[in-house]
Amino acid sequence: MKYLQQVGLLAMVILVACTGGSDTPPLEPQSVTFRYLSTGTTNSSGRIDQEATPHSLVVSIETEAGQSVHHRLSVNLLSFNGEYLSEPVPLTPGNYTVTEFLVLDDLGNTLFAAPVAGSPNALLVDQPLPQPFTVAEGLTTEVLVEVLSAEEGTPDDFGYASLKFTVRPTFNFQIVVFAINETTALPELVASDLTVVVDGTERVNTTLEASTNLIRVPDSAGSYSLTVSKVGYPGFSGSYSARALKTHAPGNAPLQIILGDTTVVDTDTTNADWVPGDPWVDARDGQVYGTVQIGNQVWMTRNLNYGRQVPIGSMDTEDTFDDLDEKYCLDSTCAEGGFYSWWELAQTDSYLDAATDSTEVRLQGLCPESWHVPTEAEWREATGTSQGPVRDAPNLLDVDANQPLGANGGTNLFAFNLRVYGYVAPNSTPFLTAYGVNAHLWTATTRGLGVFGAPSFRYVRLGAGNGYLQLNGAVGFMNCRCIKD
Repeated sequence: MKYLQQVGLLAMVILVACTGGSDTPPLEPQSVTFRYLSTGTTNSSGRIDQEATPHSLVVSIETEAGQSVHHRLSVNLLSFNGEYLSEPVPLTPGNYTVTEFLVLDDLGNTLFAAPVAGSPNALLVDQPLPQPFTVAEGLTTEVLVEVLSAEEGTPDDFGYASLKFTVRPTFNFQIVVFAINETTALPELVASDLTVVVDGTERVNTTLEASTNLIRVPDSAGSYSLTVSKVGYPGFSGSYSARALKTHAPGNAPLQIILGDTTVVDTDTTNADWVPGDPWVDARDGQVYGTVQIGNQVWMTRNLNYGRQVPIGSMDTEDTFDDLDEKYCLDSTCAEGGFYSWWELAQTDSYLDAATDSTEVRLQGLCPESWHVPTEAEWREATGTSQGPVRDAPNLLDVDANQPLGANGGTNLFAFNLRVYGYVAPNSTPFLTAYGVNAHLWTATTRGLGVFGAPSFRYVRLGAGNGYLQLNGAVGFMNCRCIKD
């Protein structure tokens, strides 16, 4: 018996800014999200293989007239309790067809594929590709696509030339363009043309509407050169890093360009008048962190929660470091903050980059700009402990027993709001350990190679009694509290 899966394309609406000036404004792109419901893959014996983890989709989309809109677009998948939801793909309202649809693992291997009409496997599904769907303005559209396990045949059996792809991650940023009105001397929204060159290769060449536009680009450690032009106005050119563009992700303020002006409008002035004790807004994703001063130090009062959520098997290690900003969460809410491998948090594949145990170390890692991962010495300073067990652990722990977990002696005297979420041991059963018992948080401190030749890192373990600074071989995922530079 052939095993079928179903994938739903769920159209969701993103509200974007618009302006008047016409009785018939241009159609705004809607956000199409691919939803994949997985129960596992099947091998030749018919058993379920739980090791294969969906990582991304490859999808090709054409207009009703047959014009290609996206050719083999790679779309990242996020896992929520066994259900997979993709990042959004912007499409303007209209009629489309899906011509290719594949589900890949993180190595580019195809786990599932939708067979194409005329192929041998097309007889095994009710609706082979191409399959039409409609994106309607202000409405939700759902399209179901049947797929088969890739082990059910060769690429020819599905109607594809190949089922092997190289997965390249992407991200979205928002951009809006203004020009100075000669009559009012005020900026007004205008349509314009945009090109984006990534590492010397043109990746985007499109027309921007007179509104907020969503742009998808490859994720790269190199530079992004943006050129904006409009007839009758001086053009704009600027160079950005991926991290800078990600600060304008959906949900944050868009990148604002004023044609004829040599500056870019920076709409994020939230932290301009910040003082210790005020909330701090992470400009990269808009998340807000409380702050507290303990002696001469300023700490965040909740766990770092930055990065793209990935499945547990996609977290960076020393051997698989990919220079992307990622986190693991216990569920879709990420209420406990991100759980990170040390390599992921430090954003390095070499433990030597972390220097030694000193308050002078400034390992920013995934912390926001002007914040860093605390060292062992900084934890000791916060707790007034020069050596041995860390004192004052109860004063750091929250007292709200309804939220795991100030519990058992927590006083939260320092207003640190620490809750004991344990740590994630991906190679153990159960993989979540010490939840409701201890908090485990990384430090920036290294302790050289252990007896087996592997690097060791310090972390702090805080519970109802004293806290302890211990060594870990970087095999677990832990939370982090950032400290101000």
